[in-house]
Amino acid sequence: MRTVIIHRKDQTNTGDITSSPKLYYDWLNDADEIDILHVMSHDLTDCNVIVGGGGLLHPPFEPFLQYILESDTNTLVLWGIGRNAHDVQDATIMPECGKDLIAKADLVGLRDSSVDDDWVPCPSVNHQSFKIS
Repeated sequence: MRTVIIHRKDQTNTGDITSSPKLYYDWLNDADEIDILHVMSHDLTDCNVIVGGGGLLHPPFEPFLQYILESDTNTLVLWGIGRNAHDVQDATIMPECGKDLIAKADLVGLRDSSVDDDWVPCPSVNHQSFKIS
């Protein structure tokens, strides 16, 4: 069964490019990575899908999240997915489909404790720059 990791692969944003769990866990070596901006050109049917890292629960990503929500995945894991809160008003904004995506997921780890009490950090916390000597 195919495993797909969906995250933002913006090479100019360190947080985005370090948010894939594939960078830190050998058991994901065979997983395919998809930039969320290109997810609609991929068939996710029967795939084990991991979505996350970064601020993907942000309104501009709604069409892409909706596509994932409507896909017939085998499993759906949200791993360290969170919001981008750039000011106090943004802190409460989440795409309409965000709650439905959370409800559909088989396993949920939210990056932001302000979204829900069940949170886990973005996979990028495993990056060497966060390690304390």
